[in-house]
Amino acid sequence: MSTPARQWQACLIYGVSSLFVGYQFIMQGAVGVMAQELMQTLALDHLQLGLLSCSFFYSYVLLQIPAGIAVDLYGPRRVLAFSLLLMGFSCLLFSQAETLLEATLARILAGTACAPGIVCTLYLGRHWFAARLFPLLLGIMEMVCMSGGATGDYLIPWLMEGTSWRHAMLVFAGLSMLLLLITWSVIRDAPAGVRRVTGRAGNLCLKPVLTNTAVWNAGIICGLMYAIISAFAALWSIPFLQQAYPGSGHFPAFAAGLIFLGAAVGAPACGALASQFGKSRPVIIGSAVISAILIITVLFWQPGESLTAGLLLLLGIASGGYVLPFALSRCIVDEAHQGVANGVINMVANALGTIALQPLIGWHLGQTEGLPVLADFQMSLVLLAFCPLAAMLLALQFRETDITDDEPYASSSGISHT
Repeated sequence: MSTPARQWQACLIYGVSSLFVGYQFIMQGAVGVMAQELMQTLALDHLQLGLLSCSFFYSYVLLQIPAGIAVDLYGPRRVLAFSLLLMGFSCLLFSQAETLLEATLARILAGTACAPGIVCTLYLGRHWFAARLFPLLLGIMEMVCMSGGATGDYLIPWLMEGTSWRHAMLVFAGLSMLLLLITWSVIRDAPAGVRRVTGRAGNLCLKPVLTNTAVWNAGIICGLMYAIISAFAALWSIPFLQQAYPGSGHFPAFAAGLIFLGAAVGAPACGALASQFGKSRPVIIGSAVISAILIITVLFWQPGESLTAGLLLLLGIASGGYVLPFALSRCIVDEAHQGVANGVINMVANALGTIALQPLIGWHLGQTEGLPVLADFQMSLVLLAFCPLAAMLLALQFRETDITDDEPYASSSGISHT
């Protein structure tokens, strides 16, 4: 195969895998978009709705390590195909749910189906592209993720218009099957003639990964930097802005969306910088410092809606470095354990950035007497300024080697390409 043809194939393969991750983000936020209709149809209160939404993340986080093992053993093509089959079934099951239990089981199944998405995409990026491009590929993947989340906010209401949320989920079940066909037709685990490094079912040892503190530190760095997106932009930014700018109409929702827009730009920009430098650590440190400064500025200085909107956009751009800790795994564990290592990093990042920090901030706000006011939000959310600074201190401990143009991620040992 000629070099240009192989490059096009690599881009197509990575694009299809990234499309799965974007589709995953649509599924993550589906309950929030359908909230009012679900509460009416299934007779849910706000607590039950929150539990229904969170059930996706419990299975998603818990299955990151098994997902990494599956990718190392069987390759991303088979794992993604099975995930899409499971996703189609979960959408079908959710569309027929009549009780909270049935809907929750469907959401748990959806989280299970989505668990391997990021791990598979990172695996394909390592095997199909030069090592120096991997940070850039991380940013592109995250840009697709953010775009997928935004697409769901428009696509799902459009699908529900004149019908119901059940119709929308049936459409997604069909889309899952379409993506399954595309995935099986397009994706290959490694370039032709290159043997993919793999573990063996009988002797796969997790100890080199699970006992490696650097892997866990990379996950903590990722989670601490991701907190700007997961804990602030996704949940607490709108209530804070409503207190900071009372009576401002739709401004809080609009301004919060600018953080996601900034991250969609910042993630590939940070990845491009890391690829240019040949190292990810300096970009992580710079991203962390600038994010901390900007979040403090946003919390304690209210200069007006226009300037605040600009600051939030810059905050999203600066926080884009949260994707780069995945690139650190290349100098932490050997190639045969990359899938498991990325699974651990993703698990820790989501557990810390979403499951832990979101309720922790809510608990702190709940300690106030009466309804929280602006000062209460400032004192609770100031924790988010310390998160990227802590990530910076952990990043300083990494000894990252330079990424060279000829550094191979795929080795010549292992099972043959299929």
